[in-house]
Parts: sequence; structure tokens; C-alpha cells
Amino acid sequence: MKSFLNKRLNRQLLIPLVVICVVVVSLGILLGFYAYYLQEDYREKQSHLSEKQEIALNISDHAYQVLIRARGYYAFALPEEREALFDEYAQLQLNIEEFSRLDLSEEEASMIEEVHAISSRYYDDFLPIAMNLVESGTMEELQQYATSGGNETVNELIAMTNAYVDANNAETNRQAEAYSNSVSNLLMICLMFILLIMALLFSLFAVLFARITKPIKQLTAVSEELATSTDQGVELPITKREDEIGILSRSFGKMVVAIQEKEEELTAQNEELISQQDELEQNQRKLLDSLDETEKIKERLLKFNQLNRSISTTVKKQVLLDELIHHLDEIYQADKMIFTLTKDFCYSAKGLEQETIKTFIQTLNQGILPILTAKKEPYIVNRQATTAEKGIAETSVIAFDLYVPVYTSNDEIIAVFGSTRIGQPYKKEEIDEMIGAMNQIALAIEKTVLYEETEKNRQLNQDIIDHVNEAIQFIDYEGRLIHYNEAFVGIIKHLNSIGKQVPFNEWVQWMAQSVKESSQLESFFNYVNTNREPASTRYETVTADGRVFEVYAQPILRRKAFVGTILVHRDMTKEYEIDQMKSELISTVSHELRTPLTSVLGFTELMLNRDLKPDRQKRYLESIHGEAKRLTNLINNFLDLQRMENGDFYEEKTAISLHPLIKQVIEQFVPHYQSHHFHWRFDVDHDRIMGSEEKIQQLLMNLISNAVKFSPNGGDIVVRTKQEEDHVIIDVMDEGLGIPEQDRPNLFRKFFRVDNSDRRSIGGTGLGLPICKEIAEFHGGTIFLKSSSEAGTVFRIRLPLVKPNSTIQDELDREETQHAILLLEDDQALALLLVDELKAEGFSVKHVTTIQAGIAYVKAKNVDAFIVDLMLEDGDAGWEFIKQVKALEKTKHKPIFISSALNEVKEKTEAYDVNYYLTKPYPVKTLMKQIHDVLDEADGKGSIVFPH
Repeated sequence: MKSFLNKRLNRQLLIPLVVICVVVVSLGILLGFYAYYLQEDYREKQSHLSEKQEIALNISDHAYQVLIRARGYYAFALPEEREALFDEYAQLQLNIEEFSRLDLSEEEASMIEEVHAISSRYYDDFLPIAMNLVESGTMEELQQYATSGGNETVNELIAMTNAYVDANNAETNRQAEAYSNSVSNLLMICLMFILLIMALLFSLFAVLFARITKPIKQLTAVSEELATSTDQGVELPITKREDEIGILSRSFGKMVVAIQEKEEELTAQNEELISQQDELEQNQRKLLDSLDETEKIKERLLKFNQLNRSISTTVKKQVLLDELIHHLDEIYQADKMIFTLTKDFCYSAKGLEQETIKTFIQTLNQGILPILTAKKEPYIVNRQATTAEKGIAETSVIAFDLYVPVYTSNDEIIAVFGSTRIGQPYKKEEIDEMIGAMNQIALAIEKTVLYEETEKNRQLNQDIIDHVNEAIQFIDYEGRLIHYNEAFVGIIKHLNSIGKQVPFNEWVQWMAQSVKESSQLESFFNYVNTNREPASTRYETVTADGRVFEVYAQPILRRKAFVGTILVHRDMTKEYEIDQMKSELISTVSHELRTPLTSVLGFTELMLNRDLKPDRQKRYLESIHGEAKRLTNLINNFLDLQRMENGDFYEEKTAISLHPLIKQVIEQFVPHYQSHHFHWRFDVDHDRIMGSEEKIQQLLMNLISNAVKFSPNGGDIVVRTKQEEDHVIIDVMDEGLGIPEQDRPNLFRKFFRVDNSDRRSIGGTGLGLPICKEIAEFHGGTIFLKSSSEAGTVFRIRLPLVKPNSTIQDELDREETQHAILLLEDDQALALLLVDELKAEGFSVKHVTTIQAGIAYVKAKNVDAFIVDLMLEDGDAGWEFIKQVKALEKTKHKPIFISSALNEVKEKTEAYDVNYYLTKPYPVKTLMKQIHDVLDEADGKGSIVFPH
């Protein structure tokens, strides 16, 4: 066994350690089992004590509850208290039986028997008597009996259980203290065991350490002696050990002998190696120099590579020149540099003042450029450096200026590169290298020039396309949207998301969202993209203005190969509106002309073919007259609107008051429309405007007439005025049918009528509102639909007011210088002619169409003469007007000019003292001359004149 251990160090160390570990583990297991036994024994005892203590506490609690319930029953004699008493007693008995079944000591068994006896004595002896006393109601006897010993019985039981609980707690504390002492003893044993193991390990390691380190120290000493001594006779240690240290010691001895034998040979070899090392060091220096040169070449090539990459990716001239200066400066490290184009004022420089750059470029064609053109190679100038260039140098310094031309493929100099080195000349290799670089740079410059020209042409083409009225788009063979102009962007709703290379389905979907009848347009685009042949269609946008476009497609072929399709969207809204207007005009004219003509023809045929009574003839003639007036109004409205739109409309503007005019217009409607209630409300004090009273009256007549027509069920019609800053607002409100929202944008379009059955039946020409719009704009105002619903419509007119003082004074001045003439004429065309001629002759003219309006004006204003049409709506109403004028004191001597197509009536001329009779037609100039003649005579007789 000893020889087995001595042959290996690991055996000498491992086997004692294994023995110690086995001992340690065995003792540890024993101590663990002992500690487990102590713990389990303590837990078991504590569990029994806790269970007994819990049951004892329950016995005490239930005994106390029995006492409480008994007292409650004694006091109140409640059955609930009695039942609770019995329940508590039952629980008390259960706890006593449960405690009896436990593993008890003699004292515990005696105690629980005594508790059981006390509880039975209380329940069997005391409680029945007390309950009988409660039931009999003898409370005094009950009180005496209760205090005679029943309660003390229960208290005794509670005291016994409490004493047991206290004893149990004391036993629990004692066992805990004993368990703590046992654990402390166990810890002390473990500590002593650990100390013993450490002592054994220390002794073991000390012995092993001595056995291992002693021979190692001997070998170390011998090694040091061999290293420091040149004596070949060093004594080696001798050992008989068979382990690794013994083997190492003997091997070391053999190695020393071998080293001593080889030392001379190694010395010779070392000398040879040293000589070789010197040679290697020289070669290494050469390689390092070559490596440095290679690195410089690599760095220079890298810089040229960066230069080539920059000029190959740059397409803008200025950016290209800046990149060239940057990279050429890194490569050649000049003090000053400039790179300029010869045909464009475009350059980039480094280290030069702005004035120097300007001078160089301005003198380039007279200075360096001719020299470079003649030499066809780089040009070098050696000169004395300036004071600024010398810097701190005390002696003279030479500056070297190098100019290198950049040739195009046509051998034209497109650019010049200039650089200056101070005190450092240019090598021939650098110049040759520059010439090669400039060839590459020339290609880059030509590329930028070509790019800019192409970009300029592209932008020009794009600008041309963007400024045409038609929307243009180009799709490729896959239907992708490739190009488009600004007009096309205006059609599509997706302004922010539109971009190049938009897939077919995506841009078609955008178009479909922007137009009405989207399915038809989608089918058209699918047809064009699939069949690749010319086609066209129309569509209407969903915008508020509802523009109409005609789109036509034309395939594009390149060398007979299909490359895409160009789609042109032509805005034909105006043409569409004209077509609509034509249709509406034809519809309106066919209805509004044919209806009265049918009546006229029908009545005239009846009168021609039948013998009719006079009263029927008169009724037919009145119908014919009414329809003729209807036709006249239609033609007059159409002519008025045309004159207004063509700019031929002219009316003299005077200062007029709106409120009397509004009342006058409303009063004309009141007698004829009993189902309507007319109101006016004036919320403005100053109501004077500059305008034509006749046209303002026409404007109000049209609006109120529409309010009446489109209120077939009657209702309130209100005209209200109010002031907004320097404008008067006139609102015309009704409670009629209202206007559908889709028709509101077209209200003021000629011949437009609401396409609705309940409105179409009302009739109309569609000219009233356009005329109102022209009249309002003629007076510097506006008219618009303020609101409209099923409860009615509100039209608002906004007209500029005049300043009160200046208006009155202007009117007074005008009245002092002009003759005022009142024209009573219901023929709008003739009235327009007469008004224009009279104003041209310098007269102030007021045109009215009814007797009531004329008399109201005469009473309010001064009139110098009258022009009267005898045939008005009421037959001889013109004579009635003359009669009323002659009856007024202020006008009975004013001259009256009769403008009528009727023949002379003897009775009327004799009754009104007519001197001579003239009939239509007559030259207007004749009328003007006679008016001047009569007014100039001013005889005050009130003549009545029939012009001829």
C-alpha cells in the first residue's frame, strides 16, 4: 500500500482527502438525522398541546356563552335565548367529548371529568328549576335562586378551563426552551466537528507541501547555479523517490547533461543566427519602405477613386466643381486652386479672394486661355511669391502656378484648372497624372451640361403641358400612371397622395371617387387599357361647380411597338352649359310661345268662323290681348337680358329712396293675391341709393312675383331692409316650396327652371333671376340665395348706400337743371327706346307701367311733362290717368304727350281740348322736337299733344 501511494502525487493527496470526506459525510448524516429527530419531536408535542389548548378555549367560550344565554333568558324569557342556551350547551358537551378522546395525562383526564360533572350538574339540577321559575314569572325567587350557586358553577367550570390553558401555555414554553437548548448543543457539536476537520486538513496539507516543495527548491537552486555559473561540474541532487517529483528530478539531471553537451553547438549556431538577423533587419527596412510607398499609392488611388465616384454621380455643374476642388485639393495639396468653366460663369475656388477670382475669370479669354489653346498642354509659371504668400519666410520664395486645360471630345477647352504651390514645384508625374484625370473630368462636365440642357428641355415641356387648359396623363403598357400635368391634378381629389408610377387600379379608383357615373368611367379606362385603341367619353366631376370633361385616349407607338396611352381631358363645361341652355331655351320658348299663340290662334279662328255675341267677342279679345302682352313681356325680358350681358345696357342713376318704392311695388300685388299676406319691415333710417328707379322696381317685381308664384298655398311674403356698414340689405322672404339644394348653384343661369313636377307646373321663362342679377350688379350690388328650405326661400340683395348730404344736394342740382318727364308705357321695348332718347336730350325720366305708380310719383315728385300710352292693361286706362293728372292742382297745367297706336277718338279729344292728333308709328325725333317746343313755350295751358 505504501509503494502504491509513493508512485503518484495525486494518490498521496487524493486518498487522504477521500478518507476525510467520507468521515465528514458520515458524521454530517448522523447530525442531520439527529436534528430532524429533535425537530419532529418538538413539532408533534407542540401540535398536541395546541389542539388541547384550542379545545379548552372552546370549552371556556361555550361555558361563558351558556352563562350569557341563561342570563338573557332569565331577563327576557325569550324562546330564542332558550334555544341559543341549549345550542351552546350542546357545543360545550361536544368539546368536552372531543377533549376526552385525546391522549391525556392523569391530571388532564381528572380535569375533564370534573368539568363534565360540573356541566352536567348545572344542566340537570340547576337549569330546570331556573326555567320553571322563569315560566312561572316569579322573578324574585328566580333572582334569589340564580345567586344561590348556579352561576358559581359555571364560573368554576370557566376557571378550571382557564387554569388548564395557562398550564398548557407554560408547558409549551418549557418544551420550546428545551428544543432551543438541544439545537444549541447540536450547533456546538457541529462547530467542534468543523474545527477538527480543518485541523486534519491543515496537517495533511503541511506534510504534502513539505514533500513537494523541498525537491522543487533543490531543483530551483541547481537551475540558478547552472544559469549563473560557467562551471560544467555542477552537482545534481540525487533522490530515490518514485513519484512525479522523483521522475522530474532525474529527467532534469539528464536534461542538464544534454544542455551542457549542446551548449557549444548552440553558441556557434547563435552567432550564425545573429548575422542572419542583421541581414533580415536590412530586408525588413526595405520592405517597410516599399510598404509605405504602397500605402501612399493606395491612398492616392483611393482619393482618385473617390474623385471618380463623385464626378460620376454628380449631375449639377456647381456641385461638380465644388467636388472637384475638394478632391483635387486632397490629392495635390495646393495652396490656391480654382476650377472654372470657359463658357459659363460657373466656378469653384479655394484660398482666393473674390476680387482675384473675378479678375481671373474676366481676363481668362485674353490671358491664360489663348496660351493653353496654343500650347495644348499644361502651362507652368514660376514667380516670386508675394509678401502675403511668403508668410513668415525671411528669404525669397518661389511660387509655382499651374494651369491645366480640360478638353471636350471635340478638342475644345471647356474648363481650366489652376493651382498654386508656394515653395513646392510640381513633379512631372503629377502633371501627367493631372492630364489623365482631366480627361475623366471632361466627360463629367459634358455630362452635367447635357443633363442641364435635358432638364431644361424637360422642364420646358412640363411647363408647356402644365399651362395648357386640357388635363393630360400618360399611362404605360401596364396601365401605370407615369406622367401628368397640373390640370390633371386639379381633377383628382387625392392631391397629397398622387405620385409617379401609380398602379392602374389605384389611379382609376381615385378618378372614380372624383366623378359622377364612376362605373361608366371605370369601364372606359379598362377598355382603353385592354384594347389599346382610340376612344372617348364624357364625365362630370362631383365638385360644387360640376365641371364636365370629355376624355379621349390615343395609343402611342414607338417603332410599331406599343409603349403607352395618352389621355386628354378637355374641359367642356361651357359647351355643356350652352347645350343645356339651348335645350332649356327651346323648352321654354316652345312652352311660353306656343301656349299664348295657341290661345290667340284659337280665339281668332273662333271669331273668324263664328258669329259671336259682342260680350263674348270682347272676352275673346281680352284673352288675345292678355296673351299678346305675355308674349311681349317674354320678348322684352329676353332683349333686356341680352343687352345687359352685352354691355349695351344704360340707365341714368339718380338718388332714389327704397322704402316708398318697396311699398309701391307691394301695393300692386295686394289686390290680386288674396291668399298671400304681404308685409314690409324697414330696420334702416337711411335708404337712399344711386340707381334707376325703374330697374330697382323691376328687380323687386321679379322677386316678389317669384315669391307669389312659388307659394301656391299662400302664406306670408315679407320684404325687410337693414343696414350693414355702407350697404343696404333687402331680404325677400316667402313660405313657399323652397329650392332643392342641387338646383341652387344654377338659379341665376338663363332659362334655368327647377326640374320638379310641383314647380314645373307653375311655369315661367327662367329669365327673371338672371335679370335680377344683372340689375343688382349694374347698381354695384349683389344678389344671392341666403337660405332655402321646405319652409320657404330668402333672397338677399345688397346695394351700396349714398351719403345723405351729397345725395340730396345732387338731386336738388339735377332738378334745377333738368326737365322731369314721367313716362307711362307698358311696352318695355318702346319704353326703353324713349327713355334712352329722352336722357340723350337731357331730360330726367321716370318710367312707370301702371296708373297707381304714376299718380303716386306725381304726388311725391315734381313733373314738368307727361308721355302717356293710352292702351294699358285696362283698355282706356291712359285717359283715366290723364283725367287724374288734370284733376291735380300741381299738374293740371303740365303738358301731356300721348304715345299711342290708337286712332283719334273725337269724343276724347274734344273732352280734353286736344288741338291736333298724332298716331304711331312716328319718328322719335319728331316727339323730341315737339317736347322741346312745348316746354320752351311754357304757356302754362297744359296742352295735350298727339305726336305724328
